[in-house]
Amino acid sequence: MPSAAAARTLALLPLLLLAACGTVSATKPPERTPEQQQKVEEAIARGEVRMGMVKDEVRRAMGKPSRTSGTTYNRKPATCWSYLYTDIYFDEEGYVIGWQSAVG
Repeated sequence: MPSAAAARTLALLPLLLLAACGTVSATKPPERTPEQQQKVEEAIARGEVRMGMVKDEVRRAMGKPSRTSGTTYNRKPATCWSYLYTDIYFDEEGYVIGWQSAVG
C-alpha cells in the first residue's frame, strides 16, 4: 500500500505532465532586431522555412502539417512535422533545427 506522500505525488502527476507540455507549446519567438523580423516575415510570405523559426511561424509559412511525430534529430529529442515532400524538425523548445526534402 503506497504511503500518503506517494499517493499525493501520483495524484499530481497528470497536472505536472500537463504543465510540462504547456510550457513547450507556448514558445515565444526569439528576440530579433526589426531587420531580422522583417526577413522572417518575408520568408513566411514566400512559404520558406529558416533555422530558428518557431512552430507558429512555420505553420504560417507552410500551413498545417499532414503528420506530426516525436523523433530524434542528430541524436537529440525532436518533433517532426511532415508535409507532402518535406519533414521539418524542431528542438524541445519548439525552434526549427533542420529539415529534409524528398523531391524527385
